[in-house]
Amino acid sequence: IGSIGSTTVNNITFRDAYMHNTFKGIYMKFQENNDLGSISNVTYENIVIDNPEQWAIWIGPAQQSDSSRPCAAHPCSLCWPQWSAAKCYAPPHGTYENILLRNITVNNPLNSPGVLLGNETNPMINVTFEDVVVNNPGDKPWGDDGYYCENIEGVATGKTWPVPPCFDDQTDATLAARLA
Repeated sequence: IGSIGSTTVNNITFRDAYMHNTFKGIYMKFQENNDLGSISNVTYENIVIDNPEQWAIWIGPAQQSDSSRPCAAHPCSLCWPQWSAAKCYAPPHGTYENILLRNITVNNPLNSPGVLLGNETNPMINVTFEDVVVNNPGDKPWGDDGYYCENIEGVATGKTWPVPPCFDDQTDATLAARLA
């Protein structure tokens, strides 16, 4: 979904999809814009992503360049995170709310599973990963964290693994360990 600027995207479901050797899998993004935009009430359900080349899941700013300088951040540099001087920021005018990923299987991603980047003054609200499972994740660039994750009010449930580090972990494994 994107690149969203001053648009409203509401009440969308993506269901029963297979993505083989995709560059990015689930990709929701806002472009740099001074107008208000919204992505809300979006569900991705029953999706299999095999061998994603870059990010299996990206929810945040558009990773793009709209100039002759490909490493310039507009709003997220194409060179980020590989180049340490590259910048990536979430535009403040883009609102994400009520995003559900349910029964998502990612197999053999080349990199870490993904990027989940909200704005500090306008964080993502009510993002749920229910049974989002990544098999054999790459370890670069986020290592054991799996995801780059900031400014999100999110929850992981069911068999979700790995759990994004900024989410509330209510997975079956964690709940069972608390009861033991």
